[in-house]
Amino acid sequence: MKLQNTYASRNRHGAFTMVETLMVVSTSLLVIGVILGSHLYGLRVSSRIGVKLNASDDARQAVSRLIQDIRSAKSMRIGSGSETGFTNAAANGLQNGDAIQIYSSLADTNSWVRYFYDAADHSLKRTVNGAPAALVTANSITNSYPIFTQQNYLGRTLTNRTPVGVIEVNLSFTQLRNPLVKIGPGNYFDFYQIQTRI
Repeated sequence: MKLQNTYASRNRHGAFTMVETLMVVSTSLLVIGVILGSHLYGLRVSSRIGVKLNASDDARQAVSRLIQDIRSAKSMRIGSGSETGFTNAAANGLQNGDAIQIYSSLADTNSWVRYFYDAADHSLKRTVNGAPAALVTANSITNSYPIFTQQNYLGRTLTNRTPVGVIEVNLSFTQLRNPLVKIGPGNYFDFYQIQTRI
């Protein structure tokens, strides 16, 4: 008889009480919630970083061709332009504008490359003499003037024309590969700027 009571008391104390079960369930839910919250936060951060990396890559691609063209120039002019024409900045005025025309030869002025801001679609475009159409280099440009500035080696904007010099390029843009991705509270962080001197 004594043996049976021990067995019965062992069974009575081996089960979880309702309070213990509720504690285990609530602790488990809390741990799962923290893990799930951390995972969702990681996905949001990854999405933001991906958008910023894509925008940086687009900016690098846009500027790398421009840098290559400017570095290989024999002479260049800054002013205002479009796909069909180019006007130099005033001879004794500030040498800045929304377009740059780059010449690969001093003798042949018919061999040129032109970068210009197109206000119709807010893009920076590149065209070559004789090309059927201009190609888009950068989209969603928010600054129109001056994109290009010719400077001396100290960083001062020139007021006279020179065939070569330091070219400062300023591009502000809001380009996103996926415009449905919302970045930051109020979406304030979709603005990018490139400023380089060549």
